[in-house]
Amino acid sequence: DIKRGPMAEFYEALLKKINTVQYHHDRSFKFKKRRKKRYGYKMRKQELLEIDQYYWDGNRLKLSDKEKLCFTSVESFNTSYRRLMIKYVFTEPWCFVLKVMPHMVTQVKLHNEVLEQEIAAVDNRIKNNFFEPRMHRLTRGRSYRWKDRFAEPAKYINKIKNIPRYSPKETYLELET
Repeated sequence: DIKRGPMAEFYEALLKKINTVQYHHDRSFKFKKRRKKRYGYKMRKQELLEIDQYYWDGNRLKLSDKEKLCFTSVESFNTSYRRLMIKYVFTEPWCFVLKVMPHMVTQVKLHNEVLEQEIAAVDNRIKNNFFEPRMHRLTRGRSYRWKDRFAEPAKYINKIKNIPRYSPKETYLELET
């Protein structure tokens, strides 16, 4: 009745923001539960997204004021962090029904086994014979340093960053060209 009602578009937009997806190898979504040396199966629950205080304050999900009215705050004490955790939970979860859809792999990326073996052999030779410093010296003109792994690529370096603010306008225009 809600799907055919006047609020259908509102709830569909809200569901896109708070929906969760789970994958399982079986349609039943059961998992083994061992308790007191007896095996049994339990159903895996799929619940809607519970929003943390951090995401709620920053409005990371871009919820409107009308959508925020559908949530209530739930306080719980987290023993591992030893502090009070506040989460915002959807008040009307009965509006949404769990839907099970098949998730099948229909396309497989082709692999060339011979080419992958050759690449692995070259990588092993570089690693086992310690050729990495030599390669860095040949490609970058200096020996290998551990800081090189964290260096910014050239396309992300900000050219304006090191120019003083009081410099003339022409220096900024020269960088753009």
